[in-house]
Amino acid sequence: MPVIQSQAGSPLSIDTLRTRAQRGLTQSAFVQSSTPRFSGPEGILYDFNYGCRVQVPADRWRVRMLDLDTFNQFNQLFDEPVEAHTVITSRRKYFVRFELQVFDGERLVFQHRTRAAAMC
Repeated sequence: MPVIQSQAGSPLSIDTLRTRAQRGLTQSAFVQSSTPRFSGPEGILYDFNYGCRVQVPADRWRVRMLDLDTFNQFNQLFDEPVEAHTVITSRRKYFVRFELQVFDGERLVFQHRTRAAAMC
């Protein structure tokens, strides 16, 4: 590994220089990859801390996330079967009114809409 002398005369590696040159945080300091905080029916966990997050108790349950304020073909943010105990997080994080739906096959197990009054 190449070594470069600093102005003070002490050696610096390329890795040290890259670390010093990087500005800002790559991940948010307040977000932790913990499980969602609210309990829904049949073991579903969900919350809206840092976007819409949901965890289902069984494989192949389908999770659908909708943006309630976008009235076009792009309002469906996520609609796929998921693995059990995996936290699914929306890409949109802020100022989004979500509708969360969880299906077991064709049966709607859980549905929840965020309320704007609760977000203020």
